[in-house]
Amino acid sequence: MQLAARFRLLARRVAASALATALALCVTQANAQAPLSSSGPNSTFGQNVVPGEVIVRFKDNVGFSARGSALTAINGTFAQTLSLPNAFIVHVPAGTEGQAASSLAADPNVLYAEPNRIAHAYVVPNDTSFGQLWGLRNVGQTVGGQAGTSDADIDAPEGWQIGLNLSSSVRVAVIDTGATVHKDFLSNIFKNPGESGGGKETNGVDDDHNGFVDDVAGWDFVNNDNIPLDDNSHGSHVSGTIAGRSNNAAGVAGVASFPRSSGQWASPKIVPIKVLNSAGSGSFTQIAAGMNYAGKIGAKVANMSLGGAGTSAFLDDTIKHNPKVLFVVAAGNDGQNNDFSPHTPCVPASATDLPNKICVAATDNRDNLAGFSNFGVKNVDVAALVLPSSAPCRC
Repeated sequence: MQLAARFRLLARRVAASALATALALCVTQANAQAPLSSSGPNSTFGQNVVPGEVIVRFKDNVGFSARGSALTAINGTFAQTLSLPNAFIVHVPAGTEGQAASSLAADPNVLYAEPNRIAHAYVVPNDTSFGQLWGLRNVGQTVGGQAGTSDADIDAPEGWQIGLNLSSSVRVAVIDTGATVHKDFLSNIFKNPGESGGGKETNGVDDDHNGFVDDVAGWDFVNNDNIPLDDNSHGSHVSGTIAGRSNNAAGVAGVASFPRSSGQWASPKIVPIKVLNSAGSGSFTQIAAGMNYAGKIGAKVANMSLGGAGTSAFLDDTIKHNPKVLFVVAAGNDGQNNDFSPHTPCVPASATDLPNKICVAATDNRDNLAGFSNFGVKNVDVAALVLPSSAPCRC
């Protein structure tokens, strides 16, 4: 293997080990939150959709008249302009979302169309101390009644030593249910310099001209305000796993916290982006808006412990639209092979995947693929999974 290719592979694995723990390594239970019912006329690809909404993206240089004709044919109307060029939410009669999307997709002026589906959070456990975080340091401790295998972990303490004195300025977007005010990671919440100081925090002005007013510490795309508070706990757990204060004799140790020679530890800055409601659900348009915000705010990594069945050209496009952000996404918690039963945004709608996305599977405390975790040779990039050379890789 060429050196450059080996380096890219190593970089993907290191990034996944350091920042995808919230997606995979600390997912130690299979009792994922039950999704909304997928039966009835608003069900598409086994996943709920927003009633009466279709996402459509027209090809370049398609005029207003042609767009109008396409919507007239499905009894649809323009509802909202989206951030991607030529992309819109279209209102259609409730119950016709799938049929309307198929009809629009067949129009030669349309790049793609799909129902505005709903994604759900992939649930993680409520670890409360470092001794229970076997994914970081496994000494054979018993978790959930199962004794672990020593060193079946990501070697976090060893990694922390390698990262001695690393900078804490990196911004990590947590696209999830928001974040609570928690003492173990409050100091590591991002504070937008363009909206801070001199009363900018509450002046009702978009001081940094990014399209959001007073977004001092992220944004709430569920309630459309600047207070992305967590009313579910999922996003807070993810944030703590990534950037919980380390070496402070309280709570958990953040995977991406690194020691300094002074004895203090430094963590990345978490940007809370709320796209999921109190039930852990959110529409694809809300999620895409959060992904675009992560790009605007300068996040280098975006953690997405969420997903839905099927594929989505719209979410693929959104990832492509933000090439400077590395999106770390969950493979899913259905115990399925994503190569045959795809989950978005892990699995792309096209044959070619995007270079700024990593899809992560989960392992248990014995270095086995977790029974609930999705997998896939083609579509799942990494898992903390060690197999004999003769065993077929399912990661």
